Amino acid sequence: MLTRRVWSWEYSMHQVLLIDEILQQVLELCSECGLDTLSQVARCCKAWKDPALDKLWRRLSSVTQLLQLVPGLVCIGGIYVSARLNHLFLDYLD
Repeated sequence: MLTRRVWSWEYSMHQVLLIDEILQQVLELCSECGLDTLSQVARCCKAWKDPALDKLWRRLSSVTQLLQLVPGLVCIGGIYVSARLNHLFLDYLD
């Protein structure tokens, strides 16, 4: 049976990509491609996660995207309310 020898360098990135100035340039290029690209970069490598997320959060256009992440909030007519208070809010609008 033939087995393939696996070298450790095949699973690790080059150390030059950990230099902050180079990483910032890479992230800047990725941010020009859009938020989806930065999101993918943040998920591809533990070392790049925090810098990519920092750049991603800085590029958010409004607080609405943050509110959509909060569990228990619903958007009614462009206003975010607690799901528990949803029925009270709907009664108020009527």
